[in-house]
Amino acid sequence: MENKKKYQVGDLVICRFQPGAQNYDSRHGFIPMHHTIKDEIGIVVGHRESGLKGSPADYRVNFPQFSGYVHILAASALEPME
Repeated sequence: MENKKKYQVGDLVICRFQPGAQNYDSRHGFIPMHHTIKDEIGIVVGHRESGLKGSPADYRVNFPQFSGYVHILAASALEPME
């Protein structure tokens, strides 16, 4: 089974998951989220493959309403904008 992209660059999506941290820093640990992105609309701006055969890609999603904040999210955290 090949990795298949569910979303393409430019797709509008709704985030259905609120991450607990925005990033990890080896000196400071997990960095808390500055924005609440759950239920917010974003634009897919890129993707990365998981590296595991058959696993879905992760998506880079831009949230322009938060000054262009970008977060990487799993496909399962996103819904297409209807």
